[in-house]
Amino acid sequence: MTKESLKEASEFMEKDQIDKAMQKIAIAFYQLTDDFERRKNVKGYEPFFFAESLHFPRNHFFEYDDKLKEFFNKVSISIGNLNYYLKIISLGLNYSKFVKFGLITPHVTEWVPNEDGKNYEAKEFHKDVKILTKEDYQFAYNFVIESALHLQESDFDIGDFLKKDPERLYDKIETE
Repeated sequence: MTKESLKEASEFMEKDQIDKAMQKIAIAFYQLTDDFERRKNVKGYEPFFFAESLHFPRNHFFEYDDKLKEFFNKVSISIGNLNYYLKIISLGLNYSKFVKFGLITPHVTEWVPNEDGKNYEAKEFHKDVKILTKEDYQFAYNFVIESALHLQESDFDIGDFLKKDPERLYDKIETE
């Protein structure tokens, strides 16, 4: 998936469609980190997930108190952002470069897969974003490649540590 997105980004750059190229690069990075994270999850143990989800049910309490609802929404968003940034750091990726990458690429969301299997969407750039350059594109492209190489170097098969019993790992974490 990541390779395909980077290839599509290159094709858009050949046509001087930098906004679309940057969308594909943003998707490639998300695919890369998401794939690495998913391959390390085993039966309730998610080593790159650091916070519980904060989904609040709709009820009368929230319907009557907009300030409290706004507060809970902000807390939920903040915890989600902290979880994401901590994941980037824990993966050992260059956080300074990640910050720049985040400034020059659009936000990516993941959706339920459709018929053709594509389940990532990069938002279009806001009109106030500076005009991106080929140097910005090259930086973002190189960042994804560097991140992929780093993750490949540090990759491991989590199954090697489970002795064919994934429950043992989960039980050990819960009891410590």
